[in-house]
Amino acid sequence: MQDESHPEQFYVAIDDDAINNLVCQKVIQRMNPNAEVLCFTSPAKALDYLVNTNYRTPDLIILDINMPEIDGWEFLNRYQKLEKPASVVMLSSSKDESDIKKSRTYSIVKGYIEKPLNIEKLKAFV
Repeated sequence: MQDESHPEQFYVAIDDDAINNLVCQKVIQRMNPNAEVLCFTSPAKALDYLVNTNYRTPDLIILDINMPEIDGWEFLNRYQKLEKPASVVMLSSSKDESDIKKSRTYSIVKGYIEKPLNIEKLKAFV
C-alpha cells in the first residue's frame, strides 16, 4: 500500500558519470524515500530501455547534456518521438546560454538545472 503523502514515483537519471547519477538518486530519495530511481550511464541503453520495454512512464527523466556516445540533445530528438514521452529536466554543468535556450525548444523539457543537483533545485520540477 502506498503512503498517500509520498506516492511511489518513478524517475530515470541519465548521466555518463556514475557519481552524478548516485547524487541524483540520493537527492530524489531524500525528497521521497519511496521513489524508484533507475540510473543509466549510457544514454543509448536508457533509450533502448524506454523504447523497447514495457516500462512504466517515468514521472521525470533527469538528463545530462554532454555525454560521449550520444549527447542529451540526440537523446531528446529520439525520445520525444515516442507516443507518450515523460517530462525531462536537463541537468548539466554547462552554463552556456545557448544550451539553456536550446533546452526550451523541446516541448518535453520542463527545465534546466545547473550541477550540482540539490533538493531545492529539483523541487521546482516534481
